[in-house]
Amino acid sequence: MACGPSRWEPPAGQHLPSSDIRSLQGARDGRLWIGTFSGLASWKDGKLTHYPELDGQIIEALARGS
Repeated sequence: MACGPSRWEPPAGQHLPSSDIRSLQGARDGRLWIGTFSGLASWKDGKLTHYPELDGQIIEALARGS
């Protein structure tokens, strides 16, 4: 069975900084952090949050805090 790339579409009116996802990290509070080619977002309880202060940054890796 071949596995290929998956495609996820955020809800209407919400968007990732880039569709080129570079890293994912789950947090203890259930939030999913999403690092992209053009910034950072998080997903929790059906809401996508964008962090404009990191626009244009390539987020290659995410580290879990203590």
